[in-house]
Amino acid sequence: MSSAPYPTPLALLSRQKPRQKPVSTVAKAKAKKIVPAIDTNPNSYDRTDPFYAFNALIKLLGSLPSRIGGCQYKLTPDEHKLSLHLLAIVEPFVGLAPSRRTITRQPTEVLDSIMFHIDSRHDLLALAFSCHRMYDIVCPRHLEYRVMRCKVSSIRVWNHLIINRSLARNVRRLEIMDERSTEPEIVPSSILPSDTDLESTDDELGLHDKQERYLVSALAKMIALASFSWSCNHSPISIDNVWPALLRNEERKRRKQTVASTPPPLSTFLFAHPNLEVLHLDICSILTTGLSSAPGLVLPPNSLPRLRELHSNKEVATAILSCPCDQPRPLETLKGFRLSGIHGGRDPDLVFLASLKRRGTHVRRIELSGYTEMDDLRRLVECAPGLTWLDVGRKGGAHATARERENIRTSTGVMTATNTLEWATLLSDLPDLMTFHGVRLFFEASGTASLPGVTATSTQISLADRSRIRKNDEVAGLLAWKCPKLRRVDHWEEGSGKVVVLVKDHEKEKVRWEVRRVKV
Repeated sequence: MSSAPYPTPLALLSRQKPRQKPVSTVAKAKAKKIVPAIDTNPNSYDRTDPFYAFNALIKLLGSLPSRIGGCQYKLTPDEHKLSLHLLAIVEPFVGLAPSRRTITRQPTEVLDSIMFHIDSRHDLLALAFSCHRMYDIVCPRHLEYRVMRCKVSSIRVWNHLIINRSLARNVRRLEIMDERSTEPEIVPSSILPSDTDLESTDDELGLHDKQERYLVSALAKMIALASFSWSCNHSPISIDNVWPALLRNEERKRRKQTVASTPPPLSTFLFAHPNLEVLHLDICSILTTGLSSAPGLVLPPNSLPRLRELHSNKEVATAILSCPCDQPRPLETLKGFRLSGIHGGRDPDLVFLASLKRRGTHVRRIELSGYTEMDDLRRLVECAPGLTWLDVGRKGGAHATARERENIRTSTGVMTATNTLEWATLLSDLPDLMTFHGVRLFFEASGTASLPGVTATSTQISLADRSRIRKNDEVAGLLAWKCPKLRRVDHWEEGSGKVVVLVKDHEKEKVRWEVRRVKV
């Protein structure tokens, strides 16, 4: 019986069915070959959307391992350019420390809007020096437009501001010069002096109308104007015609005005700006009649409800203080007026002092331009007992005589008061007074004698300095006794930038005086 031969190994291999890969493995292989398409155009990605840029960057880097052959882990030139663009978008928003150059990456329009809210030229200059990008924005568009000074006849300036409204809104202070003034104009360098084509006209009579029309139109574009000065007294154009343009700009919250005008349009202007906090009015003297010295300026009720500081003559100050207001004004500072005193049965200060006593409860600082008699200051102190700062200015007036002056001339020509006790008694009625200027109560001492630690018993100073130090010690003790809170008074050298400071030593229960320099 014969048996069949055994199959060879090669035959066995030929009979076996080919192995099939699992379905899951095939699906995975096909899935790896599917690469999502990525747009390589940098303009398709918004610079303000870092999340979208970050996701696109992850997809781009995640597609590198799936590439075949030599293309694996390699970027094409377009992909390399796109990756740098995406990194520039994401970089400012990631990292342990924030990027210092983030603000410079903002669009020019955003940076220009930020500069618009910076009023100080010093701050703008510091910002311009930080980098070239800031310099290119600050200098041509803001630094040269914050303060402008020119004449009414400079039509080229007004036309430039009318056309460029985005530049006109950057003006903060505008000074209108007199036509005969020799002072140099302050205008942006982009406005050339040769730009005079608009100023030429054959109609000489219509030239002033054109100047007024262009000026008013330019003022309407200065929406952030904070200070306006009018010094043009020899032009057919009146400030009265400019008031309506200023009235339309209700966005001004702090205003300082230097004008020469008649009362009616001035009262209208002041009433139309209830947000005024600082007011500087340098106007011609308003005539008064009768013994009551009633001012010619009459304000409507509730005018200037937020006024904090006023620099004007006595008549304007009386009109503002006399104007009724539903809420007390937060008026804290009065400057620039003079007390005339009683002469010939007339009392020009009566109405002002009565208004100050009735409605000046918040006044803490008064700076006079001058006074006539010591009694004028006593009446002022009675009406404003809460003062913390008092500057009496200079004594003198039309009715003052040499015998009435209480100051004497020293060897250096500086006026030093001899009636210190009378002044200390006057100031004792101001319990909160901390600063007093206008009268020099301390005697002159040399530089060595004024140093801290030098006393009347020191041997390195002269006998004259020892005598003056003793007198100054007596003055300091008298002022500290009469005025417990008084700290600063005038130095014996006028215009030296120095003051005399009273320092109390609580341990020794004494007061000493020191000479210190103050910032001008």
